[in-house]
Amino acid sequence: MKAPISESLAAKLPFPGLAGWVARSSDRSMAHQSYVDWLDDAQAVQAFNYSLLAAETVRQHELIPKRLNWSYEHMGLSVAIRTDGSSLALFLTKTPELESATVEDIIREFLQGAPSEPKVEQTQ
Repeated sequence: MKAPISESLAAKLPFPGLAGWVARSSDRSMAHQSYVDWLDDAQAVQAFNYSLLAAETVRQHELIPKRLNWSYEHMGLSVAIRTDGSSLALFLTKTPELESATVEDIIREFLQGAPSEPKVEQTQ
């Protein structure tokens, strides 16, 4: 079983404004972590699964999404999908401490991550 995120990426979590994350590796093993009391594990995993379903719907139209983003009143959801099937969802608060550059760096690192790099599993 492969761990869904790399050690270097795991070391950058959490960051200010991150409510939680869910990741899935190419072998479909999952890991998740919540940092706020209003986002429980079941909600995060369910939202993650629905976001992947949305990505699959887009693929049916011969579009290959790398990123999907949703914006809600008090939260944002940013999902990244690699070509090997690995995916990462970041649940983001809409607070002043959230720095979009940090989010972009995390997403970019995840998308560029090589499937063979050393991995670490993080579960709650």
